[in-house]
Amino acid sequence: MLLSRHRVPDYWIIWPENKTLIAYALDGEDWRMITTVQGSQRAHPIYRRSRR
Repeated sequence: MLLSRHRVPDYWIIWPENKTLIAYALDGEDWRMITTVQGSQRAHPIYRRSRR
């Protein structure tokens, strides 16, 4: 995936018609789902260690 090749740390997919958000974070070479928010739920900050 282009995002992992360029080491983009995370990405979100948003479906406005379903009021759904899914956030993924790069974990090594794989993507890991870090949160799913639906309806009137609120997204909360996710803190990670810096990858330097």
